[in-house]
Amino acid sequence: DAVVAIKELISECPEAIKTAPHFTPIDRVDEVGANRNLILQEKLEHLPSLHLNRIEPSTLNALEISEIKKRIIDSTL
Repeated sequence: DAVVAIKELISECPEAIKTAPHFTPIDRVDEVGANRNLILQEKLEHLPSLHLNRIEPSTLNALEISEIKKRIIDSTL
């Protein structure tokens, strides 16, 4: 069911794939920028604050696949 939903998502809303991830605390990581501007060591004055998930994994796990697909499409609009 999940694979079929992914296939439908690609067909119906390909921009949703380009903007993934949708429910994690951060968007895509700029890996090219990170590799160009390496910071090999840095003194930590304090621990960074944690960003909360946009939707908790337990909530996602309880949703039907069709509802997750709908939320992905809604998040790209």
